[in-house]
Amino acid sequence: MREKRVLQSASIRGIGFKKFYSLGPSSKRHFMLTGWALCNKQRGDEDYNTIRTKVLQSLSFIKAHLASQETFKDKLASVEKHSLSLTEKRVLDESREQVARADAVINAFDAHDVNAIKSQYVCQVLLHKSARHFEHLAHSGLVTEREASVFLERFGEELNQLRLSSELQASSSPDLDSVA
Repeated sequence: MREKRVLQSASIRGIGFKKFYSLGPSSKRHFMLTGWALCNKQRGDEDYNTIRTKVLQSLSFIKAHLASQETFKDKLASVEKHSLSLTEKRVLDESREQVARADAVINAFDAHDVNAIKSQYVCQVLLHKSARHFEHLAHSGLVTEREASVFLERFGEELNQLRLSSELQASSSPDLDSVA
């Protein structure tokens, strides 16, 4: 139940930097670790690597197509007519079909695996963005190099834990409060 509460509060989709770091250390660690134990699959497991690669490729493909559709409609579609020509509609329909196929690829995998992969990816992105943010703060002089290095070192440690956590097995969940 606690895992569900943490995942809901962290809201995998659209979680912001401030919201993630406002979580308590125990909750944040729990959120990070529970998302990475992929149904008894280890990092070296071919199934794990295949699933992870296909899910991330599909998610990237979908994001790229949705962004392209918006750009196409905003910048390239017939502006004077305020409507789409048959060719423009065909291009958008084909793009929507490709997005549906990518969704089908994702839906073919176990929902728990997909959510765990998404959670891991979101945490990885947030940690990298956080590191870049502190590098920018240090470069701008808003924090000292020493202050920034403390945060950067911590982000590096958490990224290492992220990499190692994919090797954890779901059935042997650790006492997460003792890890934090």
